[in-house]
Amino acid sequence: MKEPLLFIGDGLTGLPHAVKEIFPKADFQSCLLHKMRQSLAEVRKRDRELQPFIYTTNALERF
Repeated sequence: MKEPLLFIGDGLTGLPHAVKEIFPKADFQSCLLHKMRQSLAEVRKRDRELQPFIYTTNALERF
């Protein structure tokens, strides 16, 4: 097996550092879904009605 060049994971503390320590050539990327969920957890309850818009497939292309 070849050395992996990309790891995708959630926001687990220390995971990016551990990946670099074991696989120095590999990059670490946070999972977009986890980032969105973490961000939306900070949204006020009255503004959460916008969530369906954010989760649509091409929502990121609209910005």
